[in-house]
Amino acid sequence: MPEKKLRFLISYDISDTRRLRKIHKVVSSHAIRVQYSLYLFHGNRHEMQTLVEQIQRISDHQEDDIRTYRIPPGCRPEIMGKSFLSRDILLIGEETEGFTDFPGRSG
Repeated sequence: MPEKKLRFLISYDISDTRRLRKIHKVVSSHAIRVQYSLYLFHGNRHEMQTLVEQIQRISDHQEDDIRTYRIPPGCRPEIMGKSFLSRDILLIGEETEGFTDFPGRSG
């Protein structure tokens, strides 16, 4: 049986331009950018652990701030203000299937 897919937010604040480019390349190859330095990852625990290990090899633990947040099933975003993504793109998982819009979302 395939491992359950999970959703995580990944954010980072990298102090060095060279490391920033490397981390951006790694994260953006596995996750969808939803804002500057904020990404949505959708995959299983093993895939997430592999991504975290890749980030850890590049980052400087004394200078960089990298965070991951697991998004619980059924959690829905509320979009306010300007969106990095087109308002036609709605990032939701299977657990919210059939949900077509968010309160306060204008488009």
